[in-house]
Order: sequence, then structure tokens, then C-alpha cells
Amino acid sequence: MASQVTGAGEPAARVSMDQDTFWRLATRGIGVEQARERAEASGDPELTAAMTTLLAVVA
Repeated sequence: MASQVTGAGEPAARVSMDQDTFWRLATRGIGVEQARERAEASGDPELTAAMTTLLAVVA
């Protein structure tokens, strides 16, 4: 996961979720709202929202 760093060296946002939730989110096995309910998020709401709207391209 990428994070933007503030001047104090702390991330501007943090999103944490288990591997199963992350995989299901990335492959659209679950919806964004369901993933957000399962995740722990803190910091900038725009950044945390962006993290939970990702999409994986699996070949």
C-alpha cells in the first residue's frame, strides 16, 4: 500500500485489512462498502477512500 507522508514522517492515511478481504476487494468479490466495514482506516478520508476503490488486473 502506498501512503503520503506528512512533514512529521507519519503517514497521512493508513488502511489495514486482512488478506482475504484485500483479495476479494481487488477482484470485486466483495463491494467497496463491505470492504470498508472490514478494514481499519485512519487519517485523510480521501486517501483511505482511494485505497478501498482499487481494482486488480489479473491475467
